[in-house]
Amino acid sequence: MTAATGPVVSDAEVVDELRAAWAEVSRGYARCWAAMAEVAGRSPGGWESAEIAAALTFTTRRADYELGCAQALVDRLPRVYAALAAGELDHHKARVFTSYLADVTAAQAERICARLVQAAVGWTTGQLAARLLREVAAIDPDYTRRTYQRAVRERSVHGYLDHTGTAVLTGSGLPAGEAGAAAARLEELADAARAAGYPATVGQTRADLYLRLLDGTLDGQDRQQILTTMVRLGPICPADADPADERSKQQRSKRPGQGEGNHESPQREAPDRPAPEPPAQQPERPQLPERAGPGGQPGPVAAIPPSGTGVNRPVRYGIEVRIGLSTLLGLDEHPAELAGWGPIPAPAARDLVAAQHAAEWRLAIVDTDGYLLHGDLTRRRPRLEPRGGRGDCVGGIVEIAVAASMLDRLAALVTDYPDWARLLHGIAGIWQYRQAARAALDSHPHRRFAHAALRRHIQMRDRHCVGVGCRRRAAAAELDHTRDHACGGHTVTTNSGPGCAYHHTMKHWGGWTLEQPEPGHFVWTSPLRQTYRTRGEAITPDLPEPIPRDLHPDPPGVPTMCEGPILHQPQPAPLARPARPPPAEPPDEPPF
Repeated sequence: MTAATGPVVSDAEVVDELRAAWAEVSRGYARCWAAMAEVAGRSPGGWESAEIAAALTFTTRRADYELGCAQALVDRLPRVYAALAAGELDHHKARVFTSYLADVTAAQAERICARLVQAAVGWTTGQLAARLLREVAAIDPDYTRRTYQRAVRERSVHGYLDHTGTAVLTGSGLPAGEAGAAAARLEELADAARAAGYPATVGQTRADLYLRLLDGTLDGQDRQQILTTMVRLGPICPADADPADERSKQQRSKRPGQGEGNHESPQREAPDRPAPEPPAQQPERPQLPERAGPGGQPGPVAAIPPSGTGVNRPVRYGIEVRIGLSTLLGLDEHPAELAGWGPIPAPAARDLVAAQHAAEWRLAIVDTDGYLLHGDLTRRRPRLEPRGGRGDCVGGIVEIAVAASMLDRLAALVTDYPDWARLLHGIAGIWQYRQAARAALDSHPHRRFAHAALRRHIQMRDRHCVGVGCRRRAAAAELDHTRDHACGGHTVTTNSGPGCAYHHTMKHWGGWTLEQPEPGHFVWTSPLRQTYRTRGEAITPDLPEPIPRDLHPDPPGVPTMCEGPILHQPQPAPLARPARPPPAEPPDEPPF
C-alpha cells in the first residue's frame, strides 16, 4: 500500500507495490484477450470484431486491432501469452511480439519466442523491437521484401484532429522512392516561394503548399504559376504574417541557408532563379452556371477552367462544415464542426463558410435538446465576399443550425444584421412551410431509392452511420432500409438510416438484426443475443459557458524550432533540463 492510500511505507515497499500493480495490469490484459478470443470463436465468421466493438464501445479499427493481438497470443504465441498471464511480460511488449511475428510461420515464431521471451522481461520495448527485427530477418531472409510489398499494397491516407484542434493529414504505406520525391518537390517549391517573397517560415510555407496542391487551388498550374499564385494569396493563416512579431520578421528576412539560427542544409538552398513577374490583372470572375441541385432545386456550380487555359483563378474543393446561426452571426464563439473530423474554432469556421459561397447550404432547425425539427436547402446567401482570396468552391456543404428559440428573433436580427437579411428571411420561410415539406419526404414509399430530399433529411437527422460507435459521416455512407426493401420495407423516414459499407453488409450477412422503433432511434441485436441502442448525435450539443483564462505571452528569448528537410526533421533544443525527462520512445499503442 502506498503512502497516498495508507500508512507510510519504505522506499523498497513503494517500488514493490508499483511492480505488483503493473503485473496485475498484465494479468488483466491476458484475461481480457482470452475472453476476446472466446467471443470471436462463438461469433459468425468474418464479423468477430463487431461484437467486441459494440460490447466495449470500441471503434471497429480498435476492435480489429485488439482482437488481432488476442488471437495471435492465444493461438500462435503461447509462450508470450503465458508470460503475460503470469505478470512477467507487460502488454506493450506482448504487442511488439504480435506485430513483428505476424508474418512468420508458426515454427519460426516458436523458435524466436523460445529464444527471446524470458530475456524480454528485462528489455524495453525499443530493445525488444530491434532484437525481433534482427531475429526475423535472420530466420526468414525474404521477410523485409514481403512486408514492404504488403504495406505498399495497403497504402492509404488518414486524416484526424489532434488535441490542439488542428488537422493531421498523413499517408501510410507509401513507396519510399515516390514519397522521397514528393517531399523533395515540396521542399524545393517552398524554398522558391520564400525566395520569391512568400511571407512565412519554411514549415508554414511547406504546409500551405501541401494544402493548396491538394485542395485544388493550384490545379492546372505550372511551376511559375504556382509561385505567382502563392505569393499573391499569401499565408493560409494571416496571423503568420503579423509585422508586429519581430521574431517572425527576422525569420522571414533570411533566405534558406543564411544567417544564424537557420538550420537549413546548404543542399536545401533555393536554386538561383529570377523572381516571378508580378501577377497580371485577373479577369473579371464569370457568372457561375446553374444546375439542378439536391432536391430538384437549382444551385450554383463552380466552373473549373481546364488545365493550360491560362486562367489563373483558384478553385477550392468544398467540404462539409456545420455551424450554429448564433455563432455565424458572432453572437457566441461556440466551436463549429468539420463533418468526419471534429470541432474547429468559430473564426476559422466563419472564414470557411465565406469561402464556400457556392456550396450547398442547408438549414437545420433544432429543438431544445439540439435534435432536428426540420431541415431544408436554401439558395439565399448573405452579402459577404469570400475571404482570403480563395475564389469559388466545387461541391461542399454548409449546414447552419438554428435553435427554435431564435425563430421569434429573426425580425430583430434582420435589423441588426442587414447583410444577412436574405438568409434570415429564408429561414422564416422554410419554417412557415415545414408541414408541406415534411409530407413530401414520405411521398414515394415504394421507390427502391430515396429521393434527394429524403436522403438529405436522413443525413441531417442521424449525422453518422447508425452502427454502434461508428463515426462515418452520413453524407459519405449509404442510405439503408432498416427493414429491407425486398422484404416489404418502405422508403420513408421511419425505415431509413445511413449505414457505412461495413455495418450495412454486417446487417445483411453478419447475423445482426436492426430495428427502428421511432424515427432516428435504432436497436441492434447481435448473434450472441446482445442488444445495443444507437441514436445520432445532437446537431447542437449542450456546451458549457466559457470561463476566460489569463493568457501569458511566451517568455522572451524562447528559441524557435529548427526547420530542416521533411523526411529528417531535427529536434528542437530543450528549453531547460526537465526534472523528469519524457520517455525517448513513442507510445507502442496506435491512436484510435
